[in-house]
Amino acid sequence: MFAHKPNAEVGLNNQEEYRLRVTALSLVLLACGLAHAETMIISYDTPLFPGSPPTYQPGNQFNSAGLWLGLDFEVNVPILIDAMGYFDGSGDGVQGTGIRVAIRNRTGDSIVAGTDFTFTGMMGYLVNNNRFYDLTAPVLLEPGQYSVVAAGFGVLDPNINLSFTDPAPKLGAIMNDGGGLISFVGHGRYGTYQNGNFVWNDVVPGPTRPPNLFGAGTFRYSAAVPEPSFFGPLGLAFAAFLCVRLRGQRLR
Repeated sequence: MFAHKPNAEVGLNNQEEYRLRVTALSLVLLACGLAHAETMIISYDTPLFPGSPPTYQPGNQFNSAGLWLGLDFEVNVPILIDAMGYFDGSGDGVQGTGIRVAIRNRTGDSIVAGTDFTFTGMMGYLVNNNRFYDLTAPVLLEPGQYSVVAAGFGVLDPNINLSFTDPAPKLGAIMNDGGGLISFVGHGRYGTYQNGNFVWNDVVPGPTRPPNLFGAGTFRYSAAVPEPSFFGPLGLAFAAFLCVRLRGQRLR
């Protein structure tokens, strides 16, 4: 009887199978991460000043009257809001007592539960000229009429007002509708903020004002139902993984 000699080719095949399995699993994780990243959208994304390196653009309105500022939008398809944000003029956080941001339902003049957040100090993280804070749980917004409202801007934390004719340069927020998930409407609005309350005595500026009039409140959102593109890379990655698994079974 001859002693059985290990089949070197089988050993190499097993190593190859292991390597391919790891590669396929990595593709699955990468596809999940990229798909999730691609679905997240910033509604009003205020850019930095261009240059090398880019610099933060400061606010140009000191809002000494203590008003709340609002930007109108309409939800066309259900969306999920996962972060609230505000215009951080110098990228140095809140220098005053606090900046409060929320989503207002314009139909019923009420704050959407779960979207009301007050920033203080260096809370949150910067994305361009905005500072965001992730909500504890995503908030579903059904189709309807809304505003993102913000209060607390002032001398220490100036906001942007595109209608000012001051000489200070400024760039308006880039509006991203997510391919039609939401629509940007109106000309901005403002009202009284007293004793921590938004008083809905709205003043809507004239028709020449743009829908991104203020650099103030913003939010991050995604489609409530994942876009078909989410399943494409994920499905391909899973298919690759299954093919490798089947190939490995045939080698045994």
